[in-house]
Amino acid sequence: MSCTLKKGSNVFATKESPKLLQTLFEYSAQFGGTCHAVCGEDVPAAMVAFMKSERIACVVFGESPVGQAGVPAIVETVQMALPQLEMRMIPRE
Repeated sequence: MSCTLKKGSNVFATKESPKLLQTLFEYSAQFGGTCHAVCGEDVPAAMVAFMKSERIACVVFGESPVGQAGVPAIVETVQMALPQLEMRMIPRE
């Protein structure tokens, strides 16, 4: 399963968003997964709620682009809320 998160109430905030989401859906399908889009003003809380509701046991994070803040804080928040969750980080190429 793949999940993309967006702060706010709409994942289609820019005109490029639909194309980017389609790419994520296709990428997930290549590995037999599904893609979910989750929105919320509090991204870590939205992630935790989604993972709990879907009973996620392992999550793989992709490293954010250089200069994009927030991922370490998100990972830390998720770890604190779901200590039993297996977490992996894939470096950005």
